[in-house]
Amino acid sequence: MNNEIADILIPFNAERVTEDSLVFSLYVRPESNRVDYEALIAKGLKGIGTPVFMANYNGELIKHKHIVMNHYFLHYLFALHAKDEMLKYPEFCHAFETKFGLSVKKAAVFGAFEYLDSDNNAGFSEKTLFHHYVFEDDFLKFHGHTVKKIGNCYVVDYDIPSIIKSYNTKSNILIISVCCCEGHSIDELNYSLFSLFEKAGVLPGNKSPVPWYNQVKRLYHISSGHIEAMFDLTDFTINSENCSISYVETPLGKTLIRKGIFSRNGMEDILDYFKKYPLVYYHEENERKLINLREAGVVKQNGKVRLNSTDECAEIIHRVIEYHNE
Repeated sequence: MNNEIADILIPFNAERVTEDSLVFSLYVRPESNRVDYEALIAKGLKGIGTPVFMANYNGELIKHKHIVMNHYFLHYLFALHAKDEMLKYPEFCHAFETKFGLSVKKAAVFGAFEYLDSDNNAGFSEKTLFHHYVFEDDFLKFHGHTVKKIGNCYVVDYDIPSIIKSYNTKSNILIISVCCCEGHSIDELNYSLFSLFEKAGVLPGNKSPVPWYNQVKRLYHISSGHIEAMFDLTDFTINSENCSISYVETPLGKTLIRKGIFSRNGMEDILDYFKKYPLVYYHEENERKLINLREAGVVKQNGKVRLNSTDECAEIIHRVIEYHNE
């Protein structure tokens, strides 16, 4: 058997993926890839979402297709060279200085890999660093990146070493591409899954003061909105020829073509770049604004989540391209 070929349970159903559909990725993390967990996910999907692709990916396939490194590329750079990367983004430096009261240049800032390799690591391993809890005053989240204050050290993207290590040649993960049923949402599915996992008593850290949506992140990944879904689908969904689907096969990709923002032959390289480097700028009301493109198009207000439409998400990408072409 070729270990670089996925065990496809449901072949990709391209006909179900229309421009108007809400299609996203859900995958179980290696340490959570258990039959009982998968059964809970199948139960949670009923009536809310329909799988349009499902497969088991083994470690050899994950390694061969560079799936993890593509997905976490910028986080990996921050975990290797935190201070250098942070200094590229004045907004990140300002948020750090506001939170912790000292400058990035003067602070003992370490990427997670740097910290583990340093003499300051307090005996942490990848796993213990991942699970080490700090109070809110010692924690900063900025556009998808994190800073943990441990002693006098500031550790950036603490989770990346553990995540990278967990995806090894012995790994096996369940990948599902889901089309939301009409009238339902990603947030609704996410909470449905949380409720099932909580009832089953299998949530990691469910006795610590961690919000429910962060608890489930340690069990599975779910796309946040149309933009992240487009990136996730092209990372994790493959066609009958064992190749990743193209952007134009995703709902948002179809919208980008319809609106003339890309041609069919011009979108892959540009979107691949933004997928690897999602911290981007655009102009909003004549001011430069930094966003994480993966998180864009998701509006959180009063405890509720509203997703921008594919047209609105396409406009965000258009403005990012215009800024970077100036």
